[in-house]
Amino acid sequence: MMSLMKKELKDAEEELCIQGKVDECIEMYQNLYKYDEAIRVAEASRHPDTSEMRQVKGFYFRGRYAADTYCVYLLLLPILLYI
Repeated sequence: MMSLMKKELKDAEEELCIQGKVDECIEMYQNLYKYDEAIRVAEASRHPDTSEMRQVKGFYFRGRYAADTYCVYLLLLPILLYI
């Protein structure tokens, strides 16, 4: 899997899909937080979990937004209390 070691993800994707390792290809993209690519591969291969992947992606981004907003609030709180 030389392509993956060189971070040539499209080549790694092609190799995995040719070998019939679609789940490994999807997992590769998920581990790199490249959810759009994982979903694209799932759709192309008619993977049964495609709709679930879309939901998980949505939960991830909504959760990240909430966590980021909370972190900003925690950073600003001492400043707001001081003013």
